[in-house]
This record gives sequence, structure tokens and C-alpha cells, in this order.
Amino acid sequence: NNNPTAQCVRCHSVNGSGGEVGPKLDNIGNILNRQQLLEALIEPSIRLAPGYGTVTITLKDGQKVQGVLIEENDKELLLRTSEAEPLRVPLMRIASRENSMSAMPAMGRMISRRELRDLIEYLGSLRNKKRVIEGEDKEV
Repeated sequence: NNNPTAQCVRCHSVNGSGGEVGPKLDNIGNILNRQQLLEALIEPSIRLAPGYGTVTITLKDGQKVQGVLIEENDKELLLRTSEAEPLRVPLMRIASRENSMSAMPAMGRMISRRELRDLIEYLGSLRNKKRVIEGEDKEV
């Protein structure tokens, strides 16, 4: 996005061009649907990209765990903690979850609705030839 207010390329890259602070966007169209893209742009802290944020979870037994989100699916979270091995936490054991604040500003306050719509269309079009489906690489 070339919007002087949003300045997306300061943190995000596409095809090797742009910043390295935030996640690469080359394949974002295969990872998030348009609704998820809208949510990520308006409330960036709700959904953290793997490797880009700290998660604090409280388990149903009262134990608290904090780590960097490595992976998330519909069954479990995979966190990098101070332990040598990543920690797998089944979602059914989680009582509550708190994501750290994203460094990305909420775009809904910075750009117009039309620009937001255009940005979602653009991001939705960013697709590599391979698509990740349930942890497996599949050709599109």
C-alpha cells in the first residue's frame, strides 16, 4: 500500500520488497479469507501471525503459560517458551487467552472505507502457487 498514512511497506514485504518487522504478505490470500483480512486490518491484535506476538494463556487448571505463537490450528496452539522444545497446548485445555498488542496500527482509523476495501482485494490476490491446507502443501 502506497498510502502515506498507512505505510504498510515499512513493516511488511511482498516479493522480497519492503520491511521485515511484520509478516511477509506474499501468500496472505491463501492464508486468510477476506473477512479475516478485514478483521486483521481493523483489530490487528485479535489475530497474531505466527512468530509475531506473545500469547498469555490461562489453562482450565489455573496454570498460566506465556510464549511466542509459532503455530495455531483448530486443535492446538504451538508456543515457543523458555523450554528447549515448543509447547503444544490443546485448545480444549485453555480457559482464556490474551494476545500482546500488535505493533500494527488499526487501519480502520487511518484509511477510508474505499481504501480499506481496495487493500483487502489486493491482499486477497496475493497467492503463491502452493496453498497450505491443514499443514500440507498442496498445489493450487
